[in-house]
Amino acid sequence: MSVKERVRFRSLTAAEVLLAFGADAEVLAPAELRQALARKAAEAAARYAADTDYR
Repeated sequence: MSVKERVRFRSLTAAEVLLAFGADAEVLAPAELRQALARKAAEAAARYAADTDYR
């Protein structure tokens, strides 16, 4: 199932809350926000992909 919703945020930083939806949300526009969230998601993925032993 796919649902499209238009949501407005006052700033790019405020829109970072969308990252909480993970892969269940996709920003279509504006491109600046899409790119900013892609960077944040890539940073998180890199952190978890690191071969670090925290035992």
